[in-house]
Amino acid sequence: MKKYSELVLLSLALMLSTALIASATTLPFTGNVPVDFAGYPTEEVADLVGDVGMPLYAPPGAVSGWEIERVVFYLSLDADILQVGLDAYGLAGDVDGNNIDGNTPQWLLDNGGIDYPNLQSSESMGIAFDFDQDGGYDIIAGVSGWDDVHKVCQFSGIPALPFMAFGTELAMFNGGRFYNPLPESPDYELTIDMIQQLAVVSNDTLCFDFLAFGGSFEDDGVGEEYVFGTICIGDGTLTAMPVPEQIELTAYPNPFNPSTNVRFTLTEAGPVSLNVYNLTGQLVSTLVDSDLNIGEHQFTFTADGLPSGIYIAQLQTDNSSHATRLILLK
Repeated sequence: MKKYSELVLLSLALMLSTALIASATTLPFTGNVPVDFAGYPTEEVADLVGDVGMPLYAPPGAVSGWEIERVVFYLSLDADILQVGLDAYGLAGDVDGNNIDGNTPQWLLDNGGIDYPNLQSSESMGIAFDFDQDGGYDIIAGVSGWDDVHKVCQFSGIPALPFMAFGTELAMFNGGRFYNPLPESPDYELTIDMIQQLAVVSNDTLCFDFLAFGGSFEDDGVGEEYVFGTICIGDGTLTAMPVPEQIELTAYPNPFNPSTNVRFTLTEAGPVSLNVYNLTGQLVSTLVDSDLNIGEHQFTFTADGLPSGIYIAQLQTDNSSHATRLILLK
């Protein structure tokens, strides 16, 4: 069954979001978790990169779009909402990691797998909540593997199969709100309103257990993603922290062989480090570690002697941290 047939999906992104309540304390979603949640008091749980398995015959260094780098939470009691961001490592829902959702490569087709566009068929992504922390999930929100409706439901099933655990829809929490797709959005974001009727808030703090997930039964054994943990998040209604320095970190060419130019522009002078890591977190190159002036900067990363695959360029300043993927194809 086709899901979200009306979505015009650009090759860079996929995101589904709610129509938001008009409030100064509601985060305006654009589909970019690092940008949308920046400058607000949030809590987050990071996930290991590379824990989503890829078949042996997948291209070296491939990272599935099920890979979730971190889950971020923002609570506003004034707006009575809990907002959640699943910060996808690549393109959310892109099974094979080629950054084109719905474009199935031949190696995946040959082995009986398929990358559907727009979370079609059994593709699913979302998050389950145990608000009373009794060991059983109460609420599940997202796109299930059953139908074409993005919704908030009672959790019905076992934690190992959250894709099929969407039970009775909680209409009172979903009525009159629509989950709208936005193009050019690499991450998955959602808002649950009337949160104080779903959960107990004590001393302006909400504590709960969660399970974020992504996966499909038709992806040729590409490992499904599970990120879980316990979170205590305070009310962010009245407090907003300074927004970190906005730096666009890019690389060209990308993919590359054997070298690429990593570029960024500083709005403040100060100490800067620019390092390149492989997907196991091992440092493979330090491009700069010194004070830099305001303005545009460019450094060359040469990958002689390194295997094909995906590498991470990470830029660190006094006020912010930024990362971008580098794809080496030999």
